[in-house]
Amino acid sequence: MCSVPGVPTPGSEVSVIVTRVNVNRSCGLVELWVSMSNDIQHVYAQMQEEIQLPKRSFCGPEGKPGDLCLVNVDEKWHRARIVSVHGEKYEVFLIDRAQPHGVTGEALAWGKDECFILPPEIESCVLANVLSVENDWPERVANFLRSLPGKEFEGLVQHALMPDRTILLDVPTISKHLCKEGVAKKIPGSEFKNLVLKCLNLPEEDEPMRTSNQPEHGDHYLYPELLANTFESITVTEVTDQGKIFCELVIFSNAIKILTEKMNEAGKDKSGIDDLPPQSIGTPCAAKGVDGKWRRAVLKQQIASNDAAVAVFFVDEGKHELVQAANVKHLERRFLQMPVVTYRCCLDGVRREKEWTKDEIDHLKSLTMNQNVVARFERHVLPEDIYSVSLYTTNATCINNFFMEKDVEMSEDAKQMFAHKLILNGATHEASGPSIFHQNVEHPFTPNYGSHLSSLEMPLCDSLTVGASVGVKISSIDSPSKFWCQTSQCDTKLEVLMKDLQAHYASVHPKPLVESICVARNPDNNMWYRAKVIANQESPDVEVRFIDYGQTKKVPLRELRPIDPAFLRLDAQAFQCSLFNLPATDVNYTSKEFHKFVDSCTAQNAGLKCVIKSVESDEEGLLLNVVDLQTQSESASQVLAEKVATRPKTYKRSSHNIVVDSREKISISHTKTVHKFYGQLETNLPLFQRVQSDIEKLVTDSVPSDCPIAKGMCIARYSDSNWHRGQVLEISPDLKVHFVDIGKTLALNKSDIRPFPCEANAVRAIPILAVRMGLFNIPEEVPQEVNEWFAENVVGHTFTMHVMEKRQNGRLMVELYDGSKSLNAQVREKLVNIGVENGQRCNGKTTLVSNMEVDICQSEVAQQNGSQKLATSGGNDVEDWILVDIQPQYATVEKESQEKITETNTEQTNAMEVDARKKTLPTNPILTTPKQVKMYKKPIVSFNKTQELNLTSVTSPEYFWCQCSNTDDLDKVTVLAQIEGQVKQAPFFSTRLISGDPCLALDESDNQWYRAQVIQLNYKTFTVVFIDYGNEEIVDFKDVRPLSDTLLEFAPQAFLCTLDDIDCTKYRSTFFDKFYNAVADRPVKVKVLRMEQNSEVRLPQYTVQIDDVALHKLLTKYKISSGGDALNESLNKEIKPVWFSNPDALVNQTVKVFASSISSPGYFWCQYNNDPELDRITNLAQKSGWAEDPLFPETLAPGSPCLALYSADNEWCRAQVISRKKDKFNVVFVDYGNEDDVRIFNVRPIPPSLKEIQPQAFLCYLENFEEDAEKWTDRLCDAFFDLLLDKIITLKILAVEHNEEVKVPQYTVQFDFDVMDFCRRYNPPKWSHLPQTNTQITPAQVPEVNEKSTPAQVPEVNAKSTPAQVNEVNEKSTPAQVSEVNAKSTPAQVPEVNAKTHMYNKPELPMNKTVMAYASSISGPDYFWCQYRDTAKLDKITKRAQNEGQLPYCRNFSDALVPGSPCLALFSDDKVWYRAQVISKTPDKFSVLFIDYGNEADIKVTKVRPLSIKLQQAVPQGFLCFLDGFDLTKGAWDDEVYDIFYSLLEDNDLKVTPTSVVENQEHKLPQFVVQIDCGDTAVNEAMQKYWMPFDNIEDLSSTLAQNMNLSKQKAFKTPNVSLNGTEEVYATCIVDPSYFWCQFANSDELDKIEKFAQSAGRFQPRPETLEKGDLCLALFSEDNMWYRALVSKKTAETLTVVFIDYGNETEVAIKDTRFLPQNLLEKLPQGFLCKLHGFDQSKGTWEDKGCDDYFELLVDKVLKVKIIAVEDHPVLALPQYSVQIECEGVDVNKLMEKYWREAADQEMESNGSGSCQDL
Repeated sequence: MCSVPGVPTPGSEVSVIVTRVNVNRSCGLVELWVSMSNDIQHVYAQMQEEIQLPKRSFCGPEGKPGDLCLVNVDEKWHRARIVSVHGEKYEVFLIDRAQPHGVTGEALAWGKDECFILPPEIESCVLANVLSVENDWPERVANFLRSLPGKEFEGLVQHALMPDRTILLDVPTISKHLCKEGVAKKIPGSEFKNLVLKCLNLPEEDEPMRTSNQPEHGDHYLYPELLANTFESITVTEVTDQGKIFCELVIFSNAIKILTEKMNEAGKDKSGIDDLPPQSIGTPCAAKGVDGKWRRAVLKQQIASNDAAVAVFFVDEGKHELVQAANVKHLERRFLQMPVVTYRCCLDGVRREKEWTKDEIDHLKSLTMNQNVVARFERHVLPEDIYSVSLYTTNATCINNFFMEKDVEMSEDAKQMFAHKLILNGATHEASGPSIFHQNVEHPFTPNYGSHLSSLEMPLCDSLTVGASVGVKISSIDSPSKFWCQTSQCDTKLEVLMKDLQAHYASVHPKPLVESICVARNPDNNMWYRAKVIANQESPDVEVRFIDYGQTKKVPLRELRPIDPAFLRLDAQAFQCSLFNLPATDVNYTSKEFHKFVDSCTAQNAGLKCVIKSVESDEEGLLLNVVDLQTQSESASQVLAEKVATRPKTYKRSSHNIVVDSREKISISHTKTVHKFYGQLETNLPLFQRVQSDIEKLVTDSVPSDCPIAKGMCIARYSDSNWHRGQVLEISPDLKVHFVDIGKTLALNKSDIRPFPCEANAVRAIPILAVRMGLFNIPEEVPQEVNEWFAENVVGHTFTMHVMEKRQNGRLMVELYDGSKSLNAQVREKLVNIGVENGQRCNGKTTLVSNMEVDICQSEVAQQNGSQKLATSGGNDVEDWILVDIQPQYATVEKESQEKITETNTEQTNAMEVDARKKTLPTNPILTTPKQVKMYKKPIVSFNKTQELNLTSVTSPEYFWCQCSNTDDLDKVTVLAQIEGQVKQAPFFSTRLISGDPCLALDESDNQWYRAQVIQLNYKTFTVVFIDYGNEEIVDFKDVRPLSDTLLEFAPQAFLCTLDDIDCTKYRSTFFDKFYNAVADRPVKVKVLRMEQNSEVRLPQYTVQIDDVALHKLLTKYKISSGGDALNESLNKEIKPVWFSNPDALVNQTVKVFASSISSPGYFWCQYNNDPELDRITNLAQKSGWAEDPLFPETLAPGSPCLALYSADNEWCRAQVISRKKDKFNVVFVDYGNEDDVRIFNVRPIPPSLKEIQPQAFLCYLENFEEDAEKWTDRLCDAFFDLLLDKIITLKILAVEHNEEVKVPQYTVQFDFDVMDFCRRYNPPKWSHLPQTNTQITPAQVPEVNEKSTPAQVPEVNAKSTPAQVNEVNEKSTPAQVSEVNAKSTPAQVPEVNAKTHMYNKPELPMNKTVMAYASSISGPDYFWCQYRDTAKLDKITKRAQNEGQLPYCRNFSDALVPGSPCLALFSDDKVWYRAQVISKTPDKFSVLFIDYGNEADIKVTKVRPLSIKLQQAVPQGFLCFLDGFDLTKGAWDDEVYDIFYSLLEDNDLKVTPTSVVENQEHKLPQFVVQIDCGDTAVNEAMQKYWMPFDNIEDLSSTLAQNMNLSKQKAFKTPNVSLNGTEEVYATCIVDPSYFWCQFANSDELDKIEKFAQSAGRFQPRPETLEKGDLCLALFSEDNMWYRALVSKKTAETLTVVFIDYGNETEVAIKDTRFLPQNLLEKLPQGFLCKLHGFDQSKGTWEDKGCDDYFELLVDKVLKVKIIAVEDHPVLALPQYSVQIECEGVDVNKLMEKYWREAADQEMESNGSGSCQDL
């Protein structure tokens, strides 16, 4: 998996979220799957979207192990790596799921290269350095570990094991918990790593080898070799001689610092510093220096004693020190992982023969020590392992020259490369990534951009010196303090470079970036530019600076390419500048004026010169040239200074120390809209009056002036004739002045304005006193009438202001209160009323929809650099440009050029300080403001008064909610909630919520907002209760909003209740369900008795009594006193019929009708021939049935109308209740006449529209039927059924009587012919092929639904409306009428018809006539099935079966099925319904025979359906056969015949000629004796050679006796294993390590044996008796299959057998055994009995825990078993093998030693301890 970039660096600290945990019990390790990319989930989401469009799919055999690709799993593409290829099958590793997966090539595709840049989303880890004490995790610890998914932890990456990419992650929180529990211990890192490698079957890693020969550095540190002629930024750490200069690479300085800190932390807690000191010279060690810090070192001297001083060499500093031996410790492996990046160097070109003086060394130290310099590594001198370097200062001075006899000139190429390294050394000072070492590693693109190639930022230009003047062009402007220039001479070179870049990178494919210098495509023009990555916010876009122009852009990661070194030769063409003498004033203003100056120069083509005043560095460490831009006539610095000097003076604005959630008294002075109005704080009124007084004096003392009026501060006369402070906004065409202390802007005359006198500085300095406000939680678009109403009612009045939010422009969003009345609520109410008047209110949970878009003033919070950015709503005020001095906590000015605003502190006069409230302004007012507690009012409840309420949320009798039936307030609350819910969540609101707090919450079920109260705080969610309904939900943090005081004023519309005098602990959940069904979601009469407080939900809970018939009945049943009023009403009172209200209307009428349901001539229903009306009723019934809530059952009594769901076609029909049976109603469908038992929850109230329509069917009685009842035989009743079926008949209605049973009128009718005479002459169909039952049906019995009648009788009796009756005539009838099943029959009826009697017809197979067929199921010559080759009928049957199979599952039907019953069964292999016959049944499944095919299968009880009559009567398309000429009583088949016969018949056209038919005793089906021709082969003749006839009956007896003797005397062959041989097996039956069975992993032979066994079990004779040790075939009851077995025990009634191919034992009856044929006896056993080698049962025993662990270790795994010895088992007549086992690389025998107890040890243990043998 290592092909994917982003392997976490060892030693790095990471924040992880656990996604999955696995406790590896065999190793005692914890495997974690974690997400280390929590902050960039959106990046992965975007990547997932991009990979859904693969580059191309695999074409044939493509890809090899290690290739990265995409794999389709569950219709979605995922990143993967190919692990192995086996033909068309691939084993891949899902990169972002950390899981293996097997697929074929069809599911693989190639992805784009950029798809694999991101590291895996989920990493596979092992919890580091922790191992179970017993190598097994107790259950309590396992539960703790299973609770970890979803939680976030801080961890340390110790190692990344390749190629599996398994990370050893140290999570201290988890580790400490495990050690504290006493179940785990800490082990050293290196030891733990080797253990993990062994568990992963990886080779143990050796110590890293050095790449260079550094004898004094020891042998175990890694020294990456540097390339010759490369530049690196370095820090000189030590100088002892010109040949011993130690240089540390700056790029790794931060990493070394972190490593040293970790070593000191480890030294304090001793976890990473081993107490055992190193013993040999040159060994890496940890040593504490004279400064008391632990560092990496090499031992330079043998340690004699702890008191001695020893010499060490600190490898990261290059220093030698003498330290106490006690301060030298063994260095842990993890501190060796970091390479040593401090190199011993010498100055190139400086002779080393002479020894340096101390002055020379001090001079070199002064130039280099602890300073950032650039080193050119000229070459590596191998004999001395020293690098020859040239050192350069920041101004490119070569330090070597100071010590050389002759200076050496740097080449031009070297200068360029030096420039790349030299510029901005400070920017790379904090880097911690890799340098350009000589190693073949492709580094991933990581956020640590500073860690790569040192920056190419600026040209190394000699002309850019202080005082120089350079012709320039401005290429990019951020602000006057930051802009970029290009020299005028760079045009040609830059133009050539840009052309080359476009040509080169037009065809370059994406590759992972190694350096921050790169090439990027500008999204504005799609051109390639040289760039440097300057920021990555862990998103798919990165911020880059185009180094030749200075602009910064966000560019998609996929649009970056590594830069070709050829494009580094030209210096960066843009340099950074800041304008000289920049005025310290409003940044927006100066930036705008600077842009104007530059634009003007560009337009006039005036040449710009850049005069460099000084050179500094910015906050990023980049060179910053402080310059003045000049033309021939003017200077930018002077122009800006003049503009600022002449800019109008403005007033300052103050926050007045107002914080969020504070309350202030305020007087409203002016309003524009409800979102913009102004007022003065009551605390500022004295100051306001003093300002007015001072201004009046100034006006009195001043004289009107004729001076021209300019924009700026002034004194102006307001409409009240008083003078106030003002600001001139416009002079032409109208003179407009904004009164800053009032907030209003007026057009004035010149005479109404006076300039501020010079002595009025004190008045000018007072901040603006008008506070800008807007109403909180009000939609942005408000009708003008509402704004006018607001202005009329607030201006000039004082209110209480509750500050809810501060906007970016300083505006306060407030709630205004006039006493206790909320003006915000009044405004919202007006908006609601306007909406209601416009017809925009809907019922139930109301949603407000308005023509004006409800665009709520939104406040978005984004945290950046610790400050809050609050999104602005609406446009800026016209006077905003005046306000320049704003409190820094809340105000930011919109920046035009990406420049942060420099804010100044507000100056306030002494008077302001005196009058202002004394409170400290917090840095973050939202976080520091104390939380104000708000609560809901108590519900409006009347005690001891009965009222009708709705029960809305019912959990139990002790916890349910009642809701007021008057919904007016509820509608208002719901509308207001939708308005307030649209507001985006206020900053930090969800973080301040606690249990008991009110809020608005979003209900996901309908996406509506409702009032709620927090019950519980969860991880990123709240559990809330909706206080107007009572239901509880879990909502996300983002789906809650604050409540306005308006919504808090409404009392909750529901209240929590408990039933009086009831103890729920005595009752089970079934009682609660019945309580719910009795009272939920309907009005009931409730009396409130008293109130208590529910501490769990922090709400009042009321004790109530419920006066209700249904509840009284339920409580009486459970013998509970309800405590309510006595209910003496009759529960079974007669319901007045709704339908048939005028039964006499039909008398003496003649009508044409259909017979829709026929039971007998004395009981049948007729249906009007009125299709349109019936269609209309059906459509209305469906709409009402699915829309209505379930009907309360106690409201239904005999005769009640309702809608009932008919189970056969899942349609709603009008019905009338006949009676109730437990949880069902027996109903009659009044538009059809048939009856059904319908479950309570499938009954609905009937709407008035359907009540008004009279039934479309009526009950009939044939005239004189009772007198002639004895004459109506069963045959005549059948004839009557056929007479009426599918015909329009004419009836005359003679009279009407009331049928008490079904509560409907019954009409006496007369036909226009003699019905009985016609039936006598009618010849009914013969049913001779159907077996008869013992029950005789009499006419009186016919109407009864549950009589056991014959198949011929039942359809006529129970169908009530068969398909044949309505399908042809009534073409527009409902689906219920034309259903292929017995329409409107109940589930209880259908099984009685179909389940208990065989009803399939015999196959239509004439004797001695040839038919064309296929062999559809073949067991042997004496049992096989054929199927007609013409499949037209079969196709129709299959199609009909699919339709009927769509009926819902009926439990009554499946319960009624018995062996021999017909049904439809769903075949699991193809998910298709087929006709079947039940063979046997268990509680959860049926064994069935598919009668059209002959195969058998086990079917779940839920996968059977009833058959229609048509499917029952359709002739089977398969028929059971027996090969003619072979009498099983006179011979036997050779064992080879089964395979030969199967291969001969399979998939061939057959000519089948039946010669006779017999009955198959097993299935009670006809079995045809046939002759078969297969092509030119006469199959009967071909099978003769496999037939073994008996010469006489004695031979038969002899053969049977011989078979018995074979079973009794012979033993199975010995399994095919050899001593010291190794076999791959599965453990199939595991008792304990001393008794278990293994089965060969190759199952081909086993499959053949099982196939033979099933055939033999079907036809082999049954033995009369078996003894212990006999061999046989035995039927395994769990899967109903035959297996080879050995009798191990015999009782009077049963045998205990061992299945010798598996090893498990079971008890069987003698009738479930068969003789074992010779061919199965000769087959080698596929299982063999084993015991673990090395454990003598006579000398010890196993622990119970060892038996359990042994089972878990072996089960379902491929094992490697080595046979050591063999002996006979003392009980079974079988060999037992002593074996050694390897399981997934683990030596099982060795692992199990800890569970073995020798006899001596066992005696010492407690008598209460058990063992496997005891069990």
